[in-house]
Amino acid sequence: MIFILNEGVKVEKVDNVENDIRRAKITVKKNNGVCEAFSYEKLLKSLVMVDAPYFESEKIVSTVVENLYDGISTKEIKKIVYECL
Repeated sequence: MIFILNEGVKVEKVDNVENDIRRAKITVKKNNGVCEAFSYEKLLKSLVMVDAPYFESEKIVSTVVENLYDGISTKEIKKIVYECL
């Protein structure tokens, strides 16, 4: 279970998942072609910012993490998110 609390949202076990992802060196290809490391916390915060319920956001991010691969595009991540909604 992951918790985040920053500006009203819990932050606890994200570090473990985030560290595992960093060790695996999963990168995300952004729309502008730039690649950056996947951020579990960034995706979760984005979902919370668009008023997705926290418990649903956590499930969605977990589903995204299960489907991650190196070089995944932000478009593909959005597709996974929309399929979860």
